[in-house]
Amino acid sequence: AGKTTTLDYDEYDASVPIEVLHADTARIAFRWGSGGQGHLVTISLRPDGDQGTIVEVVEDGFDEHTAEGIEALLDNKEGWVYTVTCLKAYLEFGVHALRVLGGAVRAHDDGRGGRKPPRASLAK
Repeated sequence: AGKTTTLDYDEYDASVPIEVLHADTARIAFRWGSGGQGHLVTISLRPDGDQGTIVEVVEDGFDEHTAEGIEALLDNKEGWVYTVTCLKAYLEFGVHALRVLGGAVRAHDDGRGGRKPPRASLAK
């Protein structure tokens, strides 16, 4: 907590500053965006049986009363679906990079039997 880092999205040629507010084994909270005015994201992890985990992502800061706010909310929702899918693939199958092809998420390799670097990386 209290650290700032940058999340790089190579496929979008974008970098987003992140201020980590809280991090432990059950919850991660951070603010992303510019000048402390960005969205607050809380990721909660709850055990589900012996081998499962429920991941809940809540992102606050959208203006749901405007068309632009709704569009931003839907864009970010798609990003979180992608991110959680990548996390599941990484944790369960060791997949390090995913790409969307024709509406399906598929793993891809570098042509030499190895995996390409992650499409989004967390820089220190």
